[in-house]
Formats: sequence, C-alpha cells, structure tokens
Amino acid sequence: MFCGFATDIIPGQSDTHRQLRARVALLLADSGQTEGNSALAWNLRARANAGLGLLNDAAYEARQAAELETSNAQYRFDLGSIFEQLQRWPDALASYETAARLEPDTFLYRLSIAGVYLQIGAPDQALPILEQLHQAHPNEKMVNYYLASALGDVAERVPKERNGDHYAITSPQEIEQMAELLRRAMSLEHGDPDLTANLHKIVDYLESCKRIKFSAPNGWQSFGLRGAVAAFVLPVLFVLSGLSSLGSSPGSGFMLLLIGGSATYGLIKLYWVPVWKHNARASR
Repeated sequence: MFCGFATDIIPGQSDTHRQLRARVALLLADSGQTEGNSALAWNLRARANAGLGLLNDAAYEARQAAELETSNAQYRFDLGSIFEQLQRWPDALASYETAARLEPDTFLYRLSIAGVYLQIGAPDQALPILEQLHQAHPNEKMVNYYLASALGDVAERVPKERNGDHYAITSPQEIEQMAELLRRAMSLEHGDPDLTANLHKIVDYLESCKRIKFSAPNGWQSFGLRGAVAAFVLPVLFVLSGLSSLGSSPGSGFMLLLIGGSATYGLIKLYWVPVWKHNARASR
C-alpha cells in the first residue's frame, strides 16, 4: 500500500536541475567559501554526491558532518535520508530518531521514522507515531498521506488466511475490522489519487466478500451443482405432496409443506453463502 520514497535531499527539482544543483554544491564545498573540513563542507559534499547518485560517498560525507556537529538535527536527518535511499533501515532509523530528539518540534523527522517503518512492513509501529503527528498537524497533507497509507497497510494485515502478499477474508469480523480502518483512511485529505485508488480497491474487495455465491459445503464439493440439485429433490417433493394433500388432509398437507419448506430454506442457506464463507470453506 505505502508508496515509499526516501526524502529528497534537494526536493522539488527535475533530475537535470538536481544534478546541476548538486554540482554547484560540490564546487561550493571545495571552494574557499567554506572550510574544507567543516561540518558544512562535508554536508554540502554529501548533498552533492547524493544528488549525483553516489550514495556510498554521500553516506560517508554526511556521517562526517553529523559527527563534527552532533547537535545539528539537519545533518542527522540528511544522513538518515541517504541511509534510507541505500535501504540501510536500522541506520536510517537511528539517524532520524537522533534528529527527532534534537528537534522534537520538527514533525518531518518523526514522519521519516514512520516512513521507514512503513517501507520495512511494520505499519503497526508507524501508526502510533502518525496518530500523534496527525493530532498535532491535522491539515498537513504529508502527514495525512502517511497515516492513510499506514491505516490501509494495517487493514490488509487483518485477514488470517494469507499466502505471501495475497490474502482472503474468511469472517464478517475481518470485514468490519478492515472497514473501520479504511473508513478512517479515506476520511483523510492527502491529495494523492493513487493512494485513494488503492484504498478503493480494498473497499471494493470487502464489498465483494459480502455477495452471495454458490458454494458446496466441505466434504460435498465433489458432488458440485449436480449434488445440490439432487439434494433439493426430496424437499421439493415434500412441498408438492403437501400442496396436493391440503384439500383432502389439511393437517398432513401443512406438515409436509412445513418439512419441505424448512428443508429447502436450509439447503439454500447451506449452498448459497457469502464469499467470505466460501473462502473459509476453501481454506480448511
């Protein structure tokens, strides 16, 4: 569900502009305008090399900057962003957590922690962070995007019947639990049409699991539709016999109608079931 991305160190630019700005930063870092071994110079080199895609070099340089100025939250954040792009998740988390401790009022640092949890498939750990951020910043679209993504991911983890990334809903309780999470996710204003479309797909699947379909009970699948037709013959005969007996023997006719009608209703309930029940039968 979550469309993860590492925080862009030079955001809002095309690839060409990003590389141009990266080269400018690299020239600035190596020029006499900044002291060559200063934290600023190392950070500028890291930004430049990250923009050029030289992430291992950028990680080394960003670490130098962060270690020279240990109280600089931005330097720790930049280091975490590079680790995130390298998919070095524990290192990214540690850097973002340090940045968040240094500047607890900067929501982007905690948002980045949640983003890493989402990318490593741990939405349950991301959700409390995002709920707190949403409470503090209810109109921030980026926070809402991450929160809606987390709610969708948590919803898709509800079904117990799974095969890799695929799952099947097997109970009405699962439907209700997922629906509650999805209602919350879809109420958030985040401005991302792809996320909205993904959430709608899950909701559509929930609705499809409520529909009725033919499904032979466990142990009867080999008989298929023929077996179902055969099973209905006897109760239908009871109904027909009851109808024909109503005139001559109302009591017996009514009893036959009652038996035949009850059996027919029971068989209908047995063979025509919601999709979720069909899934449950198939999983056994």
